[in-house]
Amino acid sequence: MADISQITLPSGSTYLIKDATARQQIIELTGQLTGAIHFKGLTSSVITDGATTNPITIDNKSYTAVAGDLVIYGNMEYI
Repeated sequence: MADISQITLPSGSTYLIKDATARQQIIELTGQLTGAIHFKGLTSSVITDGATTNPITIDNKSYTAVAGDLVIYGNMEYI
Protein backbone atom coordinates (compact mmCIF):
# COMPACT_ATOMS: atom_id res chain seq x y z
CA MET A 1 0.00 0.00 0.00
CA ALA A 2 1.01 3.59 -0.53
CA ASP A 3 2.62 5.49 2.30
CA ILE A 4 0.60 8.60 3.05
CA SER A 5 2.77 11.27 4.65
CA GLN A 6 0.59 14.30 3.96
CA ILE A 7 -2.96 15.19 3.02
CA THR A 8 -4.25 18.18 1.08
CA LEU A 9 -7.80 19.26 1.81
CA PRO A 10 -10.15 20.71 -0.83
CA SER A 11 -9.48 24.13 0.72
CA GLY A 12 -5.87 23.79 -0.42
CA SER A 13 -4.42 23.39 3.07
CA THR A 14 -1.79 20.64 3.34
CA TYR A 15 -1.09 18.80 6.59
CA LEU A 16 1.76 16.41 7.40
CA ILE A 17 0.70 13.10 8.92
CA LYS A 18 3.51 12.01 11.22
CA ASP A 19 1.71 9.26 13.16
CA ALA A 20 2.02 5.84 11.49
CA THR A 21 -1.29 4.65 12.99
CA ALA A 22 -3.12 7.69 11.60
CA ARG A 23 -1.58 7.08 8.16
CA GLN A 24 -2.74 3.45 8.21
CA GLN A 25 -6.26 4.46 9.25
CA ILE A 26 -6.46 6.95 6.36
CA ILE A 27 -5.36 4.25 3.91
CA GLU A 28 -8.03 1.88 5.25
CA LEU A 29 -10.72 4.57 5.17
CA THR A 30 -10.01 5.55 1.58
CA GLY A 31 -10.21 1.88 0.61
CA GLN A 32 -13.68 1.67 2.18
CA LEU A 33 -14.88 4.65 0.13
CA THR A 34 -14.57 2.76 -3.13
CA GLY A 35 -18.09 2.41 -4.48
CA ALA A 36 -19.45 5.16 -2.27
CA ILE A 37 -21.69 7.94 -3.56
CA HIS A 38 -20.05 10.10 -6.22
CA PHE A 39 -21.24 13.66 -6.93
CA LYS A 40 -21.64 14.03 -10.70
CA GLY A 41 -23.04 17.55 -10.97
CA LEU A 42 -26.09 19.66 -11.58
CA THR A 43 -28.54 18.36 -14.15
CA SER A 44 -30.96 20.22 -16.35
CA SER A 45 -32.93 16.99 -16.95
CA VAL A 46 -36.28 16.83 -15.19
CA ILE A 47 -36.05 14.15 -12.51
CA THR A 48 -38.74 12.94 -10.14
CA ASP A 49 -38.13 11.00 -6.94
CA GLY A 50 -37.83 7.29 -7.68
CA ALA A 51 -37.59 7.83 -11.45
CA THR A 52 -35.11 6.02 -13.64
CA THR A 53 -34.43 8.96 -15.93
CA ASN A 54 -31.46 8.12 -18.17
CA PRO A 55 -29.52 9.54 -19.81
CA ILE A 56 -29.48 12.92 -18.09
CA THR A 57 -27.78 16.18 -19.07
CA ILE A 58 -24.91 17.53 -16.95
CA ASP A 59 -22.97 20.58 -18.18
CA ASN A 60 -24.77 20.35 -21.55
CA LYS A 61 -23.45 16.80 -22.04
CA SER A 62 -25.37 13.53 -22.03
CA TYR A 63 -24.52 11.32 -19.06
CA THR A 64 -25.88 7.90 -18.12
CA ALA A 65 -26.15 7.68 -14.35
CA VAL A 66 -25.19 4.49 -12.54
CA ALA A 67 -25.74 3.23 -8.99
CA GLY A 68 -23.94 5.47 -6.50
CA ASP A 69 -24.10 8.63 -8.62
CA LEU A 70 -25.44 11.78 -6.97
CA VAL A 71 -26.95 14.57 -9.08
CA ILE A 72 -28.82 17.72 -8.17
CA TYR A 73 -31.87 18.97 -10.05
CA GLY A 74 -33.28 22.30 -8.92
CA ASN A 75 -33.04 22.19 -5.14
CA MET A 76 -33.34 18.38 -4.84
CA GLU A 77 -30.61 15.72 -4.62
CA TYR A 78 -31.08 12.37 -6.36
CA ILE A 79 -29.03 9.22 -5.81
